Amino acid sequence: MRLSASRRWRLALLLPLGLALFLGAWYGLRRALRPGPPPLTSELNAQAARVVITRDEFGVPHIHGPSDADAAFGLAYAQAEDNFPLLQTIIAATRGQLARRILSKDAIANDVYVRLVGVWPETEAQYEIALSPEARAVLEGYANGLNYYAATHPDEADGRFFLVRGQDLAAGFPHKVPLFQGLDKALKAILNDEPLPVGAQLQAQVALAGEMRESPNNAALFSASLIGSNAHAVARSRSADGVVRLNINSHQPWEGPVAWYQAHVTSDEGWNMMGGTFPGGAVIFHGHNEYLGWAHTVNNPDLWDLYKLQTDPANPLRYRVDGEWLTLDERSESVAIDVGLFELPYSRKYYTSIFGPALVTDKGVYALRYAGIGQLMRAFEQWYRMNKAHNFTEWRAAMQLQGLPMFNTVYADANTIYYVYNGLLPRRTPGYDYLAVLPGDTRRTLWTDYLRYEELPQVLNPPSGLIQNCNTTPFQTTIGAGNPDPARFAPELGIETRMNNRGLRSLALFGGDANIT
Repeated sequence: MRLSASRRWRLALLLPLGLALFLGAWYGLRRALRPGPPPLTSELNAQAARVVITRDEFGVPHIHGPSDADAAFGLAYAQAEDNFPLLQTIIAATRGQLARRILSKDAIANDVYVRLVGVWPETEAQYEIALSPEARAVLEGYANGLNYYAATHPDEADGRFFLVRGQDLAAGFPHKVPLFQGLDKALKAILNDEPLPVGAQLQAQVALAGEMRESPNNAALFSASLIGSNAHAVARSRSADGVVRLNINSHQPWEGPVAWYQAHVTSDEGWNMMGGTFPGGAVIFHGHNEYLGWAHTVNNPDLWDLYKLQTDPANPLRYRVDGEWLTLDERSESVAIDVGLFELPYSRKYYTSIFGPALVTDKGVYALRYAGIGQLMRAFEQWYRMNKAHNFTEWRAAMQLQGLPMFNTVYADANTIYYVYNGLLPRRTPGYDYLAVLPGDTRRTLWTDYLRYEELPQVLNPPSGLIQNCNTTPFQTTIGAGNPDPARFAPELGIETRMNNRGLRSLALFGGDANIT
């Protein structure tokens, strides 16, 4: 039977329309069948009733709860009021499920990264070990705050990512901290078949120096002076009115998962902290309480190494170390990619060596090792104890946990100013170029220990009464006596020796003023 021309035209129009309607209905049905928000339980209602959130004229939340866990509940709820979609995205990214929420190459890369570095095996192994019951209670209180917001705002909640647990917040540290160290640069170079990095820290310094050197005018120098963070502490002896001062001037993006969120958190258990945290952060990362304060700036020690393994041509999963054949640990995992009409599984194999996560490529097998590997959750314990410290002794004891693998830190209280080049600095065997790709056929290049906190570059109450760090070398922290001696620190640590315009101007301006106002 032959169709008339008019019927053929109608069929040609109706088929795409019908297909579009079917696909639209299917897409809507998929969304309707998603899990709902978490239930509004009596426990959540009771905890919410104990929390008070007051916003000042700038919108900054001032949060109070009877316990630290209750105050964390309020901090989560306040952040959710301000940007709940971002918080859901952060939870998805930390779980390695970002590609279920956002369809993009970067989302898939995030989910692969989470599996490659073993964020969740580390979280599950360390949550009960690395964190005190008090710290876990804070994380779980914060998780309850997110769950309460989702339960009371069901139209905003993507039920696929609820309930949120304390582990979801703790996992943010092994997820994010290696990225601050520049691990993503090495991963991108290997996966995209680009020239391998000779050390992310060295690259950054060379690029900055080259930009300033090659610029025909001062534009590059000016832009370089705006990049980075500044911290200053002025003692009573240098203050015109006898008041100790601390300047916290960290530079982060205006928006996104690492933009500062300002809050004031108090509890009847002695938590009273004002300052900045990141979205999803259950404590204040830097700021002040009624006794003391501190500021972080990014430092650039050599915190990660890249190894090329010597593999067996007959079996690329076997690699030789010190004459012994070892086998890569191998596992298969899938990333779920939501393409709208359905979820597409993307499966791949992941490998681990004695050095760390390994990547099998056409050019060979490479392994990565980074500071704090396997123990980054302790960063939360450290920050929580810093929040609760009443004096320099307690605060320094929190720092000695060495959960944070990086960040210059400038501290002040009524009687003390202090600087530490904080970091988990690997003790490396001399004789190798640690800014190049290292031989992975010997344990001599495999480090397992770090400098003790007491061995780090630091400055305590210098005679000048002045401390500064503007992403600069620790060896020019103050004026005159009191600076760390660079001869005491091995070159394998990769401690930067560079000064920038901000650091030089800080020393010149503050150093030339005996009565700082």
